[in-house]
Amino acid sequence: MHIRERARAVVDNRRFQQVIIGVIVLNAITLGLETSTSLMASIGDLLHVIDRATLSIFVLEIIVRLYAYGWRFFRDSWNVFDFLIVGISLVPASGALSVLRTMRVLRVLRLISAFPAMRRVVSGLLTAVPGMASIAALLALIIFVAGVMATKLFGAIAPEFFGDLGTTLFTLFQIMTGEAWPDIARTVMAQAPLAWIFFVVYILVSSFAVLNLFIAVIVSSMEQGATNELVETEERNAEAQAASDATILEEVRALRVELADLRAATVLQPAAVRQHGAGADLPERRTTRRSSSDPWVRTTALDDATTVLSRQGRWAAMSVYTSAHDGEHLKAALDALLREFGIEVAAEDPPVLGSWFQRFWVRLRDSDAADGLQKRLSKVEQAVELHHIGKAQAEIDRNKSEAVAVLLGAVRDEKEAVIRLGSLVIVKWSGSVTVWTISETQAAELDSQGDLIGKPAQVLSYLRDLGPRPLPEHE
Repeated sequence: MHIRERARAVVDNRRFQQVIIGVIVLNAITLGLETSTSLMASIGDLLHVIDRATLSIFVLEIIVRLYAYGWRFFRDSWNVFDFLIVGISLVPASGALSVLRTMRVLRVLRLISAFPAMRRVVSGLLTAVPGMASIAALLALIIFVAGVMATKLFGAIAPEFFGDLGTTLFTLFQIMTGEAWPDIARTVMAQAPLAWIFFVVYILVSSFAVLNLFIAVIVSSMEQGATNELVETEERNAEAQAASDATILEEVRALRVELADLRAATVLQPAAVRQHGAGADLPERRTTRRSSSDPWVRTTALDDATTVLSRQGRWAAMSVYTSAHDGEHLKAALDALLREFGIEVAAEDPPVLGSWFQRFWVRLRDSDAADGLQKRLSKVEQAVELHHIGKAQAEIDRNKSEAVAVLLGAVRDEKEAVIRLGSLVIVKWSGSVTVWTISETQAAELDSQGDLIGKPAQVLSYLRDLGPRPLPEHE
């Protein structure tokens, strides 16, 4: 079984497939050179050796693929196609079967199965066969009706073209292809001047209308095939994303259960007891509770959650603080901005009311997004910075620009507020809004100072101590 898996890895390897493509191209060149009498007289033996060598490589490849996949090999129509092409090449080309020697050139068609783009084209043609059959039947009916009419109208005038039904049908097929039809028409019009009406109508119907339907059916079939491939790819990505998200959310739920237990233990413990040292009996971590006298403190559980989610590369923590009792308006503005940039809230920590605070985690909305989460967040940060200083941003559309304006407007409506968005910190204090850009390391340091989050004045002092300067606000 181990050997079979190794054989499967070899035949699926990209370099192995490239070598086979090279052999196919070499075989095509030798088959073309064999058509030259002079070359066959000089290097014919060499060409035959190369032909046999390439055939041996093809046979060996088919054998290895058969061993690697077993009977599953024949489930793929392209594998069956390769098998038949190579099989025809092995038939003895002598006596009555000498005509099969010319069919060696069919080996060149293996390039179709080697290139996905060619496979899509051929698959589109095969898918279009039912629709093309209906159009072919319609075209045959039109030619038959026109043939009967032309035989009766022009049989006596031009018997070499319209003498009987068979001759007429061949003539009409020739006219449909556009070959020498003016000469045929003028021969008939010499005795029947109005015959041009028949020829013009017939060409318009058969050539310009019906034949173009073939092209329309083929294009439509190829578009449908491309759409089906895209849907299959999206479904596979969605399944992988769902499995990954399920695992992560299980870890988050476990952390939130642990956090809830810690909160319950803290609420049940009398304040006097906590002040006189009984807290030593509790686990070695700070609790998540906010009251009129206790500052907000960041818990170890939340630290663990942030570490778990950030390690996945698609999750990031956000925080919103406002002095308002219900801060959902501010959080909703931030959520709307993130959604405009393809980011959504994936998990939330329950908000703390009174002086309202909430921490939540975000991720990409689309599972197969080309940009990573950090790139998307960088675009959000850049949009906020440019809007704050009053400069236009060509990369964002009107909806994104309006979402930034709504968020900054919501911040200005608050008495005091702090938003930690990626490497941006937005602070409302003493009637003014400041936007700070900090490094990832500084952001981590700020997050570690959990007691600051509910004190905008101390946040500003802490940011000044870190070194960065706030962005100038647009006047």
